[in-house]
Amino acid sequence: MEQLIIDFFISMERETRLICSPLKQFGITFFAFAKTYKDYSQVNFSTHGNWLQYLFTNNLHYLGSFDGFPEWYRSGYAIWSSLIERTIFEEGYNFGNIGNGITITRPTEDGCEFFHFGSDIQNETILNFYFNNLDLLNRFISYFKEKTLTIINQAPRFQIPAATDSTLLNQIQARILPLDIYNSKNSSIEEFIQNTAMKHYYLTVDNRDIRLSKREVDCLRLLTLDDTAEANADQLFISRRTVEKHINNIKYKIGCHTKHGLISKILEKNILL
Repeated sequence: MEQLIIDFFISMERETRLICSPLKQFGITFFAFAKTYKDYSQVNFSTHGNWLQYLFTNNLHYLGSFDGFPEWYRSGYAIWSSLIERTIFEEGYNFGNIGNGITITRPTEDGCEFFHFGSDIQNETILNFYFNNLDLLNRFISYFKEKTLTIINQAPRFQIPAATDSTLLNQIQARILPLDIYNSKNSSIEEFIQNTAMKHYYLTVDNRDIRLSKREVDCLRLLTLDDTAEANADQLFISRRTVEKHINNIKYKIGCHTKHGLISKILEKNILL
């Protein structure tokens, strides 16, 4: 049964390559999507079917930094060369000239999704592209999900070892923990934010310098967390009308007409508030 599932994912190589063709112009020659569900089942799609076959044949598909249990992950970015556990990436380097990659993690209600972007091992400058174009990578993720949502939901799944296996649990967890540094919840990052408190916050939007007050930043931060104006007002101990006034001021300064547009602009710029 497991081989039939593996054969299914390998058979999706051609369609995955077609969907990923817009990435080639940037030098991104490898893409893989994996999702681990809360019942510890997985799906895998890749532009390189032979790599998936190698991955499964050698039982590497649940021992990497991104193959742990979904509750261990938060949203974030990780450059492959920075990971402590690089066995899978070293195998990809030797097996198929796959390297210089970045992985984007996105937790979901039913698990966690992993989007792996890679290039040729000689193309080290691609890392600069990743850093400067995270908005394009996130846009592609939306495009990929639109094209494959039905397929992903209907795809067969294979099981990874259950969390009750304490030896494997500790082994994987030791590899996962370093990824916390990429998350804004990390205590060091929180300490940094506290130590760099500002009366005004300066943003560069569309090549323009925008200055926001601390209270405007507070309202904007809560807005990006999907809180309502009423909830923001309660947390900041101000009126709902005052919150709306601050948000309208921010929209005017940044040049957005709607709250949705404002949130999209902030997320697009990857601004940490």
